[in-house]
Amino acid sequence: MKYTYLSYEEIAKKYNVEARAISRINKGMYHRSPNETYPIRDYANTSSKSKLTYDEVTEIIDLLINTDLSIIFSELFTI
Repeated sequence: MKYTYLSYEEIAKKYNVEARAISRINKGMYHRSPNETYPIRDYANTSSKSKLTYDEVTEIIDLLINTDLSIIFSELFTI
């Protein structure tokens, strides 16, 4: 959960559980780990600016790894 851009719903679907279970894990209510800081994902400071989709992030990573065309990011993703 910490190192993914997947939504709670996408994670829940992947593991065949409800999204609220993922939310509770994020808050440390279920499967709490003593070495983890909770919440794992803090959405309190997110802006109202639209977020990149998982596919957009994957495309950005691919472009960074496989090209030197980073200038096109601003055109593709308005960033």
